[in-house]
Amino acid sequence: MRILAIDTATSSCSVALWSNGRIISSHSEKMFRGQAEVLVPTIRSVMEKAEISAHNLDLLATTIGPGAFTGIRIGLATTRGIALVAGVPCIGLTTTEAIAHAITKTTWQQGTLLVALD
Repeated sequence: MRILAIDTATSSCSVALWSNGRIISSHSEKMFRGQAEVLVPTIRSVMEKAEISAHNLDLLATTIGPGAFTGIRIGLATTRGIALVAGVPCIGLTTTEAIAHAITKTTWQQGTLLVALD
């Protein structure tokens, strides 16, 4: 399974390509504005580094908030556009779900997990 994941909802522009249980290519850049200008070149770079085309993806994922409204729109529009052209399904995940999923069993003890964003 190959998944291209995009996050523009927070104060960064992040793209990662996940394949068979691990991240094989990624890039993240802190930025409060300007995601529209760097997102597509970043996606291209991540995909080229992994030597995978959009048509070889199984799924596209993007964050849908909470976060900056403009950043969310940029991520959603770009993800949907790629999905339509490549014929690949896409999903939206909340920003807090994406952050919580990154927590490993070695860093978290059993109990309640609270994810907060600045």
